[in-house]
Amino acid sequence: MQIIDDDDISCELPSWTPDANSNLVECFQQIVKQAMLSSEIARSFLTVKAREKSLIDKVKLIEHFDTRLRTWLNDLPTIFKLDVPTKAELLPRGIRIEHLLYLHLSYYGNMAAIHSVLGYPWNVTSDPEIDSDNSAIKEQVASSDIALTEASKNIILVTRSISVDASTPTWYA
Repeated sequence: MQIIDDDDISCELPSWTPDANSNLVECFQQIVKQAMLSSEIARSFLTVKAREKSLIDKVKLIEHFDTRLRTWLNDLPTIFKLDVPTKAELLPRGIRIEHLLYLHLSYYGNMAAIHSVLGYPWNVTSDPEIDSDNSAIKEQVASSDIALTEASKNIILVTRSISVDASTPTWYA
């Protein structure tokens, strides 16, 4: 299987569907935006070159992606905001709970990914910058701890809401 790099894609996102369901088009566009953010996050933190960056550079990346992710969530159309548990009859026409779950779990997963960089002691304690009097790093460590906790909690809440009783998912109850 060949993975296509986001930088190699030059086509426009679809702006219509054959059944004229604008909800599906908007949902697809939001899914693509999250996937592109995921790809960018992976390139920014997981490559060998990325891992060699200084802690202050990583802090700047965390702040950058945190802002972009929070902006995405704020700009997400209200019809795609997930109230847990959600009933199928309350979903917009053409949208399935799986669509919303993907959007929200991708968001929380991306938040956890960027903030976990400072959440693992082996990423921080060996860096001499953490021992310096660099308040930006110390503030980001504290902020990332809160953000990582919040993202993890929300992943559990969203996941728990759909798997309380596997025979009767809550969104169909």
